[in-house]
Amino acid sequence: MTPLTPRSRNAPYILGIRAVAYALAGGNTTILKGPELSPRCYWAIGSVFAQAGLPPGCLNILTYSAQDAAAITTALIEHPAVKKINYTGSTAVGSIVATTAGKNLKPVLMELGGKASAIVLADADLEAAAHA
Repeated sequence: MTPLTPRSRNAPYILGIRAVAYALAGGNTTILKGPELSPRCYWAIGSVFAQAGLPPGCLNILTYSAQDAAAITTALIEHPAVKKINYTGSTAVGSIVATTAGKNLKPVLMELGGKASAIVLADADLEAAAHA
């Protein structure tokens, strides 16, 4: 199984590690498709796994430019070696990933947008926040 993890911007280290750790522990190879806005974060993840002794080819870090993102994502999802997709990101892009994966009969694990947490203090203007 070769899970594909396209991207994450808001917490690239934890989301990147979480996306590949279980697949690697299960003996699978992975492609970690780094976010175009923070590619060095995923390079660092790959470096740490390599320093820990992970054999070459088990964790493959892929970086790219924003204009190439759609074509690269489609090519990876459609590749026969990719057996599962793990996607964290926007609902709009998640819909595209799910459609492409569905056409290729590949399972998808998704964590989509809309889960922005907030701390509400006693003096918060809830009416203003509700309309923001």
